[in-house]
Amino acid sequence: MSYIFPRRVLRAQDVLDPIELTLDISPAAERLSGRLNAHNFNQNIAATVPVQADTFYALGHYQYPVPFIWTGASPDWGYPDAAFAPGLAYQVQNNFEWNTITQTAGGTPASFTISTGNSVLWINAYAQYLWYGFDRTSAFWTGFTPRNQHRHEAQYEPANMQFAIRVDGNIIPETITGIDDLTYRPSVPLKPRTQRSSVSILPGPADIRGEQTVALGPPCLPVRLGALVPVQAGIHIVDIVVRRAPLINANNIKTYKSSDKVYIFSRQLNVVDLKSFPTDSVGGSEVSAPAWDEEELITTTEIYTDRVQRIITRSNTIQEGNLSRGALMHYHLPSPLRGAYTTEIHYPTGEIFNNKMPGQNSDTVTLSHYGGSPPTGWALVTDFGAAPGGPLYLSAIPTLTAQKILVLANVQVRNIKGGEIAGTGDQRAAEIAAFALFRIMWQSTTEAPTTWHSGTTPGAVPSAVSDGMVNNFVWWPSDPTSGVDPTDPQQRSPLPAYGLEQVEVPLMMLIDLSTVSPAIPAVNIGVFCGTSGLALSATACEFEIRFGSITALAFRA
Repeated sequence: MSYIFPRRVLRAQDVLDPIELTLDISPAAERLSGRLNAHNFNQNIAATVPVQADTFYALGHYQYPVPFIWTGASPDWGYPDAAFAPGLAYQVQNNFEWNTITQTAGGTPASFTISTGNSVLWINAYAQYLWYGFDRTSAFWTGFTPRNQHRHEAQYEPANMQFAIRVDGNIIPETITGIDDLTYRPSVPLKPRTQRSSVSILPGPADIRGEQTVALGPPCLPVRLGALVPVQAGIHIVDIVVRRAPLINANNIKTYKSSDKVYIFSRQLNVVDLKSFPTDSVGGSEVSAPAWDEEELITTTEIYTDRVQRIITRSNTIQEGNLSRGALMHYHLPSPLRGAYTTEIHYPTGEIFNNKMPGQNSDTVTLSHYGGSPPTGWALVTDFGAAPGGPLYLSAIPTLTAQKILVLANVQVRNIKGGEIAGTGDQRAAEIAAFALFRIMWQSTTEAPTTWHSGTTPGAVPSAVSDGMVNNFVWWPSDPTSGVDPTDPQQRSPLPAYGLEQVEVPLMMLIDLSTVSPAIPAVNIGVFCGTSGLALSATACEFEIRFGSITALAFRA
């Protein structure tokens, strides 16, 4: 709808034509009945005007915290795959079919259903998986030898996990964690060095069967996926799915044993409906200005009361339903975000941590991160010395207005070790059953430095919903300088002295502060870490952090 410009100015001695009189008044009535658009607003809506949060966006969140089942007790906790049933963890099928993650067998799936108009869905998904087989209490463990660190030889073969986001039954290809085509083989130009024979390589381009790199390999790892998906108006189902790829190496295709199991623990799914047009749930209202008939009397009642006054009254009391689609643009409406906060930290020399995790059911925090006698408690990721860097946290996010805070964090970890990599004998081989754990936690700015919470709402019990865990998945033998790798059938290269894993640990959490409390004027949000796993010697498990980032998006609640 454009602006209304006067068609003419009524002058003395003009002939009062009924058509022209009608056209002087009726356009204003038509504009009101036809709804207002962006041309009718020349300034932003005041911040004091209440606007429903789902008018121009909607946020939905699914979460299901599943704590790990540990074989031991504090402070080491042992291994997170006790022989008994894993409780509410979801078992992934070994058939390379996409699985919907459910809470229990045949139970509620990890999905979210949302009704939208023409929109773009911003999706973030999170899941933690664990390949069972670390339990050293069984008869399988006969001592520390190369092939008994994991029941299914995780130090030699990958877990082969793939995750993806699915919308309305369709996998979003860009979100698959790995190569989708298992039959893919690279074509490499080869130059043979021997005469052609039944065993020699033919000249020219050839397809080579290489090592399989189509899926996630570590025995345990947190995974976070994201996507922006345009959708049409209707009801949409969003879920996170998982499958296990078959293992194809240079010699054969492995068949998984019935005891070879991978479980999905804590998982989350966050969906933000970015509406193309604001929601309109109120019917429009109309105003009429009757047209003049031939020889109709010209009186104050006919001109003003029955026509002009109606339009004036309706113009001064615009109804909600008079807003047309697109009437309020993004520059008219308050932002769906209360605020956006982020920080990125680089620890050039690396920060080493060996503090012990206090357990999933505890939010105990320690202010000490490293020592010969490791402290017990979650430690804030920070530089505890004089090295440059700083704490991996966001401070003083105001919360006196209702909001939901989506937190996304990443930590780069390396050299998770159990025992001494630089030691002698068997201790040179780092134990893969050494674990680094991470958790997003928050506190009110009025609380003590050691009072932090992992529950997603004020007063909630400690929760494992944001917990992420990764193990020392790079294994090295006790005598690396002699001979070649015994697992390499082609005997291609000698073993290196030792190796360091480099792994990106993603985390995610939604903090629900929909209920405003004067006791929580602002919050601090940080990334905490701890270790677990029985070390081979008195030397505690430890790991190093090189980089970290954390972002918080405070949505209107």
